[in-house]
Amino acid sequence: MPRGPQIKVRKLPNLHGKLPHLDNPAPPEWADQALETSIPDDFALESDEERKEPVKTDLPPIPKPPYFKFTSTAPKGQRPDDFFGWWVGLDVQYQERLTAYVYRNWPTIQIRVPAKKSATGFRVSCQIDKLLGNQPIGSIEDLIHRYGCGDYTVRLNDQIGERGSIALCIIKGERDLQDHPPVIHPGTLMLDDPANGSYIEFLRLKGADLPGLERIEDMRTDTSASDRLAETVERMADQNIRLAGEAVKAAGKQEKPPEQARSSDQDTLLTSMKIVQQVS
Repeated sequence: MPRGPQIKVRKLPNLHGKLPHLDNPAPPEWADQALETSIPDDFALESDEERKEPVKTDLPPIPKPPYFKFTSTAPKGQRPDDFFGWWVGLDVQYQERLTAYVYRNWPTIQIRVPAKKSATGFRVSCQIDKLLGNQPIGSIEDLIHRYGCGDYTVRLNDQIGERGSIALCIIKGERDLQDHPPVIHPGTLMLDDPANGSYIEFLRLKGADLPGLERIEDMRTDTSASDRLAETVERMADQNIRLAGEAVKAAGKQEKPPEQARSSDQDTLLTSMKIVQQVS
């Protein structure tokens, strides 16, 4: 089974708690690597080995952040910049025990990664990067500089002591597609997700090649036409049923032999049932 495009991870310079250089507007170097279709190495993926039980160690526990979950809509002190500030402010001895996983929430993507336990041999992920803890993301601006605009989740794991997540940050980013376009391989973009509509339109205006988009749009057009036809037929059926009901009432007022009246009502009912069956 062919695998979809994969994303490899580059090693960032050891910042030792300092913010990275941000005056270079060019996309990060790994943008070109994202075009590769080779299987990523172990460093690029979060594996089951990293979710094991805590290991006994004489190392002191990592100081916990004031909150586990940070979000863009949270009160002051629990927002993404607070999360990044806490991460940067950690002593290097603690940073070196951390691993950060970066996931893209928007534009939505799906990346096939190997999974031995899966029946298909792979699983779908939106993970786009894996960083050493001593290479912190310093701010939302830093995040955008590395990966472009969009929505993200960043998760910090202790890889030595507790061996689990110690902090989670959910970022609702800006939609500055022109100045900070998302760094995404087109083959991983979910073309059938309506949430990606504005980004797909942006790519089309840029002349980007989006394999499969035409087929999806044709399917949407066919579905839309079918939906409109179904709505029209449903309205006609409702109207016919209403008229049939009125006819039944009118027929009841006329002087008809009982058998003729029953026959007329049955014919009306059968007609209504046929209309309903055609609609459904």
